[in-house]
Amino acid sequence: MKKPGNALNLIMFLLLCAVSCATAYRFEYASFESAALERRMNYSVYLPPGWDSVKKLPLVVFLHGGGDDEECFDDFESFREIDQWIEKGMLDPFILAVPDGELGFWANWYDGTQRYEDYVIEDVIPHIRKNYPVLKDRESTHLMGISMGGAGALYMSVNRPEVFASASVISAPVYNTDQVLEFLQGFFWKHFANVQRIFGPPERERVEQQNIYNRVKSAADLGGVRLLVAAGTQDRPGIFESTRVFHRHMKERKIPHRYMVFKGGHLWVDWRPMLPAVLCSQINTPGRCSLPEDDYYELEEFFSGGESIHPGG
Repeated sequence: MKKPGNALNLIMFLLLCAVSCATAYRFEYASFESAALERRMNYSVYLPPGWDSVKKLPLVVFLHGGGDDEECFDDFESFREIDQWIEKGMLDPFILAVPDGELGFWANWYDGTQRYEDYVIEDVIPHIRKNYPVLKDRESTHLMGISMGGAGALYMSVNRPEVFASASVISAPVYNTDQVLEFLQGFFWKHFANVQRIFGPPERERVEQQNIYNRVKSAADLGGVRLLVAAGTQDRPGIFESTRVFHRHMKERKIPHRYMVFKGGHLWVDWRPMLPAVLCSQINTPGRCSLPEDDYYELEEFFSGGESIHPGG
């Protein structure tokens, strides 16, 4: 016969474990009616450790990549390293919203049938501001995206610079005119992803006019948005090189930005270690981001004060 004390200890242990797990889990899931997309859309929200649920915090809107959804940040536990940085006081706490963008490329489609950019700007951000204690000013509103979401973050921040203080573009195809034309005419994308419905027909003049290289030619074209572009040394074909070329394009024109190279590829296991450093450099109060030594990434900064390089922190 088991002693009553042992059973009581087991019950207490399970209760403590349950409380501990409930406290540690800080992702919330919900859905709401999107006026821009005319249907109900899902989203998740990350809440930082040690937060009292009352103090208003900055908002980071995260745009996921193709094949992911609102669960990606949670599924791949990308918050673990972020939690550690916040708990150590290295990263200012924030609330992060991950809306589901389906495979819409975060764009208002050329054929007018889908409005994913409007969905983020006009639906997601106001909804989060209404339902969570986030700071509502521009300086406290940030945009971050990976892969498809990185390209979406780049164009969205250029289209609507009055909304965001910063935009972080990670592992995104930053294509010039020729690369966009090739993409639009690619067999797979043309026939299976209907990209011409999204971006329009492969007409050089129109594509060139809308291309990011043509739209970002001076510091003024960023509208005050703090831009960071990043890619991995083992990223998908074309992404590392296109990001580096766009970085050079901005550097030659003295356009303020941050450029990060990390020693990884195009998977969440590659992005997780560098996300806290990206967020620290982009959203921390000026002067409060001191990157630790870490040979996984190198960050270069180009601002009015000149160039600075942080090799591994």
